[in-house]
Amino acid sequence: MIEGLFIFIGLLAVAVALLVLPMVRGRNLAQHSDQINHQQASRSWYADRVNELSEEVTDESIAREIEQDLASVFLVEAEVAAQQKMQMAGGLASMHVPSSRKSMIWAALCGVVFAVVAVGVYMQTANPALPQLIGAQEIVSLSAQTQQVELRSWQRKLSGYIALEPSDSQSRYLLGLAEFKLGNFPEAAQLFAATDAQIEGDPTVKLYWFQAQYLADKGVLTPTTKEIAEAILVTQPNHSEILEILAIDAFQQQRPLETVQLLNRAVTGTNDVNRQQQLSEVITRVRATLTEPPAGITVFIQATEQSSQGGTLFLVARPVGGGMPFAALRRPASMLPLTLRLDDLVSMSPQRRLSSADAFEVVARVSLAGATQRNPSDLIWTSPPLSTADTLSGGRRLEAVLASVQAEE
Repeated sequence: MIEGLFIFIGLLAVAVALLVLPMVRGRNLAQHSDQINHQQASRSWYADRVNELSEEVTDESIAREIEQDLASVFLVEAEVAAQQKMQMAGGLASMHVPSSRKSMIWAALCGVVFAVVAVGVYMQTANPALPQLIGAQEIVSLSAQTQQVELRSWQRKLSGYIALEPSDSQSRYLLGLAEFKLGNFPEAAQLFAATDAQIEGDPTVKLYWFQAQYLADKGVLTPTTKEIAEAILVTQPNHSEILEILAIDAFQQQRPLETVQLLNRAVTGTNDVNRQQQLSEVITRVRATLTEPPAGITVFIQATEQSSQGGTLFLVARPVGGGMPFAALRRPASMLPLTLRLDDLVSMSPQRRLSSADAFEVVARVSLAGATQRNPSDLIWTSPPLSTADTLSGGRRLEAVLASVQAEE
């Protein structure tokens, strides 16, 4: 855009030169024409006066004296005219301006063309509204509750700019964010949708589009919002916010099994301990509404002095001796003591269900660092081998007593 500004200034300078010089040239030529006419008139007047004198004055000596006076006047005028002519010629020569009237018209037309081109280039490469948008990124940090005036100011500026620069996806995204924070959800959804079409694949744009569309639809999942949600989950399968909204919809549609599955994934997708605890409590309440809970194992994990320091609890059902888990859960260690249930609702995949496992073991592990990989500082407990029969009729209830990795080994 800055380059366009310099191009504009350069073209405009050429245009001004081409427009002004012909006018200067025209004025000088007009002055030159007046001087020529004046000289011709002076010569004619001189000739006439000499003829009149020859008729009126009979004394040749007097006539010659008057003739000399007239000649001196004429010569002075001629000398002044010659000096002016030389000055004008020198000035014109230094400007290299065409001498013909046709050239003057041509130069003027070229000046107009250059001016039009300059304006066109500037409009294409350096929008006049651009300086007003400096600092627009502050919209990201503006508060929707306390900075409404600033948001509305940016809303006006960006709306005007987008009308002139519809291809600017970044400004369109910022305008959508301003509309979103102002509570104009239908407008925000349209802007985010247009931005997503311009820069397809940006997860942040898709998330705001989903939220704006969901709120514009009064908290109802429509085919459009479901499609956006599915697109987000392709690249972020445990996106907590999306999964929570899908879980709410599932619960409203009286699909408690799906609700539990979605909420368990949401717990895995957030690192906010408080949020994990809240979601875990919701899962417990939803499970209590199940009339026919799926087969599985209930595990009570005791707290230890070390687990109170924080970290993450991982609870898995896996093949005996290790391997890809059949089912898995993740919770903040600060929630211990805690009762959890492993069943098909927390299976790793539809093709690998706990109910289809002939033999398995349950492992509870607390990682103080929150790492998925086993670490010497971890606390761990492993159950004896279990079978499918242990999951039937409500399943067995196990009690896990955590110990250090070294102690277990």
